[in-house]
Amino acid sequence: MRVGLVCPYALDAPGGVQNHVLNLSAQLARLGHEVGILAPSLSGEPALAGDGVAVWRAGRAVRVPYNRSVAPISAGPAAWRAAGRFVAQGFEVVHVHEPAVPGASLYTTARCRVPMVGTFHATAERSRLVSIAGPIIRRTLARLAARTAVSRPAASFAATYFPGEYSILPNGVDPALFSPAPRLSGTGDADAPTLLFIGRLEPRKGFEYAVRAWVLVKKRRPRARLVVVGEGAERQRCVEMVPPEMRGDLVLAGTVSADSLPSYYQSADVFMAPSLGGESFGIVLAEAMAAGIPVVASEVSGYHDVLSGTGAGILVPPGDAEALAAGVESLLADEATRKGMGKAGREAARRYSWETLVEGVLEIYQRVLRAED
Repeated sequence: MRVGLVCPYALDAPGGVQNHVLNLSAQLARLGHEVGILAPSLSGEPALAGDGVAVWRAGRAVRVPYNRSVAPISAGPAAWRAAGRFVAQGFEVVHVHEPAVPGASLYTTARCRVPMVGTFHATAERSRLVSIAGPIIRRTLARLAARTAVSRPAASFAATYFPGEYSILPNGVDPALFSPAPRLSGTGDADAPTLLFIGRLEPRKGFEYAVRAWVLVKKRRPRARLVVVGEGAERQRCVEMVPPEMRGDLVLAGTVSADSLPSYYQSADVFMAPSLGGESFGIVLAEAMAAGIPVVASEVSGYHDVLSGTGAGILVPPGDAEALAAGVESLLADEATRKGMGKAGREAARRYSWETLVEGVLEIYQRVLRAED
């Protein structure tokens, strides 16, 4: 079938929604479906996707504050016109991600006249913007033929403002990419205890607490190093928190390619996810699990749903560097437990395999198409 996917956020910026859309498009194309993506870009040029996937640019994105983070969206006339051109391409079904977000997603939902599926990704304690604009957005979202969410917290958050029935379709990973994968070279002593943080370097992601926890661990394990993948406004402030004599063991990798990401996981002993909240799922947890790396994560709703009951890691109170450090230290001190958690993580990650998840997506597409007949 001909499938249109819409992402409100710039495809050339890192983010969970963007990864979801790109991975889903690749799986659909692999199965022989004709796929197009509408999304803005930061560069001003259409972002690249996989083979067999066409990309339409929905204007140049700008970064706006949202949910204690920043969202690269385009919500001007260019996005409105692009949505009109996109829906005229003859898609049989259009799958809109974050359909309530102004820009490509909301505009497409308003203009599209074929069956639409809406997927909700976000969660938060509340949203003042959505509260104000909710009545107007609800009328537009009433046009969706089916609604899904990536997790129970995301479904609960969406239903608070946009009541309806939501199916759960989680984020996915490709387990084959993450295990086995070669270890990194050139990042220091291969035998040194290695902690890994991956994410935007911003307050919500808790990067500060990852740094504080590593400093505490390093006082007991002088060779311990922290490898950081990601960029953001908190980078310099958090580096300055590290005693000068320890900074040689802080590896700031910046933004890395998707191809090299599995090697960062494979080179770590423990993965830290100290987010302070606003996490609907936690794709980095699923990736670490697929790589067989034990996880120490904050006890926030999205992370709890992914990690709880898997035996793949430890949950600690958010914003507590000492608890985070204690969890890390307990794993570094027990190789057998690390290996057991790694094995459990690989098993648990299978439920998030894209090859399995795409079948559920296609079932929803076929259901809304049958309802249209």
